[in-house]
Amino acid sequence: MSLPAVTCRLQQSVERLTLGRQAVDEIGSQNGCWRVSEAGPPLALETLVTFGRATAQTTAPIAPLAEALADALERQGDIDAAKEVLSIAAVRTADSGLAMRRSEAALARGDAARALHALVPAWEAGSQEPRLEARLALCALALGLYDVARQLCESSKGGVEHAGIRLLLAFTLGEGVHFETTKSWSELMFCVRTQLRQLACCGRTDVVWATQQRVCDLGVPGFGRVVSGLRATPPPARAPSRPPMGGRAAFREAWQWPGADAVYGFAWSAARDVLSDERVLLLGPQPAPLQPLFAHGQVTSIASHNAEAVDMLATPEALPVAPTRFAHAVAILWLRDAYDPRLAVDELAVTLAHDGYLNLACVGPSAPGDHDLRLSLRATVRACAAAGLEVVGTDSRAADGTHGDHIHLVRARRRLV
Repeated sequence: MSLPAVTCRLQQSVERLTLGRQAVDEIGSQNGCWRVSEAGPPLALETLVTFGRATAQTTAPIAPLAEALADALERQGDIDAAKEVLSIAAVRTADSGLAMRRSEAALARGDAARALHALVPAWEAGSQEPRLEARLALCALALGLYDVARQLCESSKGGVEHAGIRLLLAFTLGEGVHFETTKSWSELMFCVRTQLRQLACCGRTDVVWATQQRVCDLGVPGFGRVVSGLRATPPPARAPSRPPMGGRAAFREAWQWPGADAVYGFAWSAARDVLSDERVLLLGPQPAPLQPLFAHGQVTSIASHNAEAVDMLATPEALPVAPTRFAHAVAILWLRDAYDPRLAVDELAVTLAHDGYLNLACVGPSAPGDHDLRLSLRATVRACAAAGLEVVGTDSRAADGTHGDHIHLVRARRRLV
């Protein structure tokens, strides 16, 4: 990111700050990062100016200042501003402490993908911090990147966190457990419990379930009791399933929007790729007629209007679902109500797990009816690419399902590494 862009983001954060002089003096003096003059304004602008100058100097120790300022902001309850300060500092330095702090905050929100991305720059810069390596492995495990997690923790020289992740990997994949007898069982038990709580926060309650099923095999007294109180769910079956046939006529009668035939064919094709019990996010102005196609999956439906048989209502720019939870997102005419289509596609991409698929049907320029937003196929593909998605297929259809430009169909995949 360029310096003007960093400065602009810093100024936006400054406008939101409500930090008192006393709190700044207390925390700043402890860290030796600043001193607020007696005549200084209540907002402690000279502290923020110091931080702003540090962003412009490649040799300035920006990480300690950023962490101290973020501490002050968090104590005042301005979490968003604290997160912004840490993000700005991360642009200028690959400090491992800063990366760990940002990843911890992301894991607390259940966003393992963002936590992983926060750690990667420090790792690529050559950080030798063992806790950073273990945190990377934990994020990889949460995202289903088992080979990456194994490679990061394959050395027996790692600490108890490495041993805990090796144990969880063996439980999850049904492998034999080879534990180093030199490790402390009590320390390992509570380390594993902490890691399981973080994984459960990221939606991996199946890892918790696998651990609870096999932990008794270790024969360690008290280990089962330590992990027994955590939320757990069995892993999905994930067997191939075929959506029901012969539902086109009923769908055409129930569908109140344009392109019934094109939409049905596209949704049926997407449903065919959904394995049993896989999580599916179904979005659109009228999700109910599409739900029978995805009955073999675990469906969460969201509508942008008052609609029947939906789980929640939301705007395209702000989805009320946790990150990286869904193997498939099927958004049918979802962007027609978006004010910012790029932000709306970003929101869809964040919901997908690693190797998750987005099936997106958008209103084209010549589609009949009144729509707030019409997109060309090129604009839709560019929005997907800007969200970090790999477009694997595109098509355009008329309302009756033949070739035309009423409805644009895009299929894209999210890969985190």
